[in-house]
Amino acid sequence: MDWRIDELLAGVPINGKAVIYFDMLVWRWFVNHRWSCSMIGSFLKRFGSASLKGLRLYFDFSGRTSKADFWFFLLFFIVAYVFIWLIDHYFLVQMVVLKELPFGNLLPGGYVDEQVGLLVLAYRPVMMIPTMSATVRRLRDVGKSGWWSLLWVLPVPVVGWFWLIPWLVADSKGPIEETD
Repeated sequence: MDWRIDELLAGVPINGKAVIYFDMLVWRWFVNHRWSCSMIGSFLKRFGSASLKGLRLYFDFSGRTSKADFWFFLLFFIVAYVFIWLIDHYFLVQMVVLKELPFGNLLPGGYVDEQVGLLVLAYRPVMMIPTMSATVRRLRDVGKSGWWSLLWVLPVPVVGWFWLIPWLVADSKGPIEETD
């Protein structure tokens, strides 16, 4: 007998209430888009290769980076940061109050988490260089100067992002030669 989960859950009460609507929307999206193991596998393969490529080109500020490679690397940066933050927050001692640092009120992370530990303090500068190099290569790919990447941090963090992000999501200006 072939059971579909959306047919099974339709109208089933949970604690006397209707099924949570958001869960049904998410499930229907996955059913309609027919996500398969091969699609998820290809996503994870592309994510892994773009992450490794971004780390391999740590100090390479020349060349170009495709839109997909840049955003996969940025996704890696965020996922790794969340992982590091969780370890730092729940298992290590919080050492520094970010707002007490010089210009600490300009650090965007200080508004989210005021106290950080050693892992987060080490992660930020270590990952700043590959993130900046990927941004420079991406900007060069859309025909802009790499110096615009300073908008990540100057003149005021977060404000420059609104200027920079539309360029980072723009299409490439030409084909990119793969040097792998």
